Amino acid sequence: MAVEAAPAGTASREDPRLSEDVVCIEPGCVAVLDGASVPEGIGTGCCHGTAWYTRQLAAHAAALAQNPRFGLDEALGRAIGAVRAAHDSTCDLDNPMSPSATVALARWNSECLQWLVLADALVLVERTDDTIEVVQDLRDDALTPELSARARRHTPGDARDEARWRDHTVAQRAARNRPGGSWIARSEPEAAGHALTGSVDLRRVRSFAVMSDGAARLVTPFALTDWNGLAHTLREEGPAGLLEQVRTAEGTDGDAARWPRVKRHDDAAVVHCAPVRPRERARRRDH
Repeated sequence: MAVEAAPAGTASREDPRLSEDVVCIEPGCVAVLDGASVPEGIGTGCCHGTAWYTRQLAAHAAALAQNPRFGLDEALGRAIGAVRAAHDSTCDLDNPMSPSATVALARWNSECLQWLVLADALVLVERTDDTIEVVQDLRDDALTPELSARARRHTPGDARDEARWRDHTVAQRAARNRPGGSWIARSEPEAAGHALTGSVDLRRVRSFAVMSDGAARLVTPFALTDWNGLAHTLREEGPAGLLEQVRTAEGTDGDAARWPRVKRHDDAAVVHCAPVRPRERARRRDH
């Protein structure tokens, strides 16, 4: 498997903070996590922070996913439990604002590609028959459509819009990880059982990508390309080239007038993988 990643980047080139997106690559598996941002001034009950949480969870999830005895949902559930145990004694993990993250996992062997998606991180599979499958969990939008629509009309820096975003975030977090709500990796291991999972014969896969939603902005919300176009960019320019295009697009709309959104820039992470066929392996050996 040929694996190429762009380092998980912060929301802009000038942003000095630690990215809340993280990539973890282990033999036979990839994890991409996107930490859920919290508006300034809202307490989370955790002394560690979202960036710490995403790094801990990604490391545990990728390590456990290497074990073929675990389904990806079980591996993620065990990872959530391990991170909970690491800060349960110091933090209020019953606070719905406690650190959380969207998760995309991919695992492969010589025969099969498996994936798991929880919340709006995504897996894109480019098949050998030229079709594209995009796996993304958008239950948050379906459960709070009015709040989500308001967020999409957001103008960064506008006091009323910032207040609406705070209200949206509080309402959204309160509806998560409970019966009838949406699900995200937080402190409840059972959330992993609500993830979207699937698999495909590896012989039918030309390439696949595991990414945070910030890396997919060229498709949504910017609509500058479609999923086929995004897959083409990854093939031709790699993950770094894709993220460069995202940053360029964000920079042309610094006031979020063309594409209303909560964040002018968003953290982004992407890993692109392509199976190496026997003929290609032989060609690489010859060179």
